[in-house]
Amino acid sequence: MLGGELYYHSTDVIGEKPVTAFNIGGSFNASTKVHLIFSAGHSLINGNIFTSYLGLLLTI
Repeated sequence: MLGGELYYHSTDVIGEKPVTAFNIGGSFNASTKVHLIFSAGHSLINGNIFTSYLGLLLTI
């Protein structure tokens, strides 16, 4: 499964700029109980930010 998102993050501090970014991610089912989940993205406006994660999901 694959998916994506476009999001906007407002500022937490006066004087900083808000950031618009995107992520693309998904999951891979190695078996009925073992799943690999992942995501990666980058800012589009007002920043040079890279985000990513990789996870292992075990279901019972």
